[in-house]
Amino acid sequence: MPGLDDVLHSVNRAVILGVGDYGSGADAAVALRFLGLPVTATDSRPETALPPEHIRKLAAVGVPLLLGCNPEWLVDGDTLLVPAPSVPLSHPLVKKARCIFCDVALLAGAAAGRVIGVTGSNGKTTTAAWLHHVLRQTPAGAALGGNIGVSAGRLLAVARRSSSFVVLEISSFQAEYLVLAGVAPSVMVFTNFSPNHLDHYCSLDAYRSAKRGIIPLVPPSGALVLNSDDEVWRWREGFLGRVLAFGRRGRFSDGVFFGDEIVYVRGGVEETLGPAAASPLPGDHNLYNLCAVLAAAAALGVAPAAAFRSALSFPGVEHRLEKVASVEGVVFYDDSSSTTPESTLTALAAFAPPPVLIVGGRNKGMPLDALAKALAASPGVVLIGETTALLLDKLSGCSAVVATAADMRDAVAKALAAAMRAGTRSVVLSPGFASFDMFRNYRHRGDVFKDEVRELAAL
Repeated sequence: MPGLDDVLHSVNRAVILGVGDYGSGADAAVALRFLGLPVTATDSRPETALPPEHIRKLAAVGVPLLLGCNPEWLVDGDTLLVPAPSVPLSHPLVKKARCIFCDVALLAGAAAGRVIGVTGSNGKTTTAAWLHHVLRQTPAGAALGGNIGVSAGRLLAVARRSSSFVVLEISSFQAEYLVLAGVAPSVMVFTNFSPNHLDHYCSLDAYRSAKRGIIPLVPPSGALVLNSDDEVWRWREGFLGRVLAFGRRGRFSDGVFFGDEIVYVRGGVEETLGPAAASPLPGDHNLYNLCAVLAAAAALGVAPAAAFRSALSFPGVEHRLEKVASVEGVVFYDDSSSTTPESTLTALAAFAPPPVLIVGGRNKGMPLDALAKALAASPGVVLIGETTALLLDKLSGCSAVVATAADMRDAVAKALAAAMRAGTRSVVLSPGFASFDMFRNYRHRGDVFKDEVRELAAL
């Protein structure tokens, strides 16, 4: 696997393809300039479409920025191309370039042996943040980046000077670029697999290949951490390194499992870590996340009992079943990170009795039958966004109380009315769809929801 120094010595300049809405491209440019490489940035969008702070960041380190075009003359055989994760593999510059490393791939090369990747269709953000929380309490310390926290580019220079662990949340798009670069973290965690991003991939198999393609690149000295109750468990075949399972209790020789107790198993010998009920986050899905965290920590040599104690103080992640406020005895929860029907079903399973749900957004081409069946059995549903008409059709004739809302304020008010009418004590924003029809991103959607709930609570 090529290290960062190998990459830097093989090229004479870098081109950043896509500044990034969150500045990942700008951060990578700054890091590469710090490492002594001449850098040019390019973005097909006009200046008015880019956050001004990213443009200022590039200017401050002398990186020229070409806007409104991606000229092919920028790339030759001696160019390091650093594409934003949203840039498709079919892009002309990606096809032309010889050396292609996204920021996550550069970081994996810079901190070889200390990088832990977390990916999956659901649960990867919580698992990555939780693992970071545990590892940060070890003597080595830890940083968190990739698709969450600090961009991988910002961590690049730090990783070369530090011996800390680096936890990276890795999206399917980033995984594709890791495969293209031929690099991978030394420990890879796969939380689960279910349909997602079918508006981007031509088929479910293409999405699956984007996720599992990274496995052959994990070094034999490393480890895989796989959900033994999910299809990802089958992806271990052919891997020569250590494989740790996590999930419900079963007959496995290496991993972390839950029933009434959380149990670590190594070589068939069991060590009880503590009661499952001690988990600081609700729901069985968070017990899976907790077991994944403990298994990954064990793969890194952290004592399981110490890791379990550290895990119990994890406060959770914003926009993931985050308790917001109580209004007239009804508790509102923000699960705006739910962008797939599967994640909404997972959130629903964490509540007994079931809550009133606020659902809807931009469809990503996922199957909706299971979601519609669950919504039909709920005490109340408020529909928002572009999928309103589609879900109304799916729910026609059901006994659930279904309302539609023009905006988030309307949705919050109608959800409260539905909860009080049904006698249920919880309302959950768990949209199940992308946010871009009404909001900048899922964080913006969750922030608007919380503002509306808190304003209602203050009346």
